[in-house]
Amino acid sequence: NECLDLPEKIYRTIECEPEPQIVQAAKGIKAVSASAIEALTRLRELSDGFQYREVQDGTKPCTYDGCDELGNVFDAEGVIMCPVCEGTKEAPRMVRKAIQVPCPKDDALVELLDECSPSGRIVIFGGFTGSLDRIESIVDRCGWKTVRIDGKGLRVSHDRTLNPLDYWAESSDRVAIVANPESGGQSYTFVESNMIVFYSNTFKPEYREQGENRIHRPGQTRGCQIVDLLHLPSDKKVLETVRAGRKLETLTLGDF
Repeated sequence: NECLDLPEKIYRTIECEPEPQIVQAAKGIKAVSASAIEALTRLRELSDGFQYREVQDGTKPCTYDGCDELGNVFDAEGVIMCPVCEGTKEAPRMVRKAIQVPCPKDDALVELLDECSPSGRIVIFGGFTGSLDRIESIVDRCGWKTVRIDGKGLRVSHDRTLNPLDYWAESSDRVAIVANPESGGQSYTFVESNMIVFYSNTFKPEYREQGENRIHRPGQTRGCQIVDLLHLPSDKKVLETVRAGRKLETLTLGDF
């Protein structure tokens, strides 16, 4: 039985000490969040080294209901200036942007990349697009190439003409799979690597086990290390929850 011949999974956790300002920011998030899920989402972002913010990126034609060609609207008291465009007919165009903050997971990931240099292969999972962007930046700075798997599909980041799976399996470059567990945690086989790093986990526990098994497949002969990077206490709580197969929606603010 091939499954019985697979190497044992070796689990490691690397606990990263948060800076005092990050601890204070985490306390602030917990204090102002209306629900446990809102707090947990924002704490997970912060623990990965960023916070999503809505920022203005230029303008767009005003679409406020009732705004006329002069930038006015009608209400019970008569004609007033449109509260969105203020009579200009142009409204702010808002986009979501990941605002970067210090994160000790970065240094831990650099050390793991160095550890995997002899094989030249590593798989790294992150829970947000902002997490994947940050991971990819670290990987690039360390001289590695990236095959990214997310909601937009699978691609070689530096050359979209290459076949990603062929490049991963055959290239002489040092290559990292950088993926969201929900996109890259199923179907694929990455036995060229003997290490998976969870920079962060997602809300859905079913993707955790699936993700671990991407390197724990027939053909794996060099070992199987599953490494979790833990920063804020929310990381540990999420890890405990997904390992237990529970839904994160059951958590309360008091849990973390």
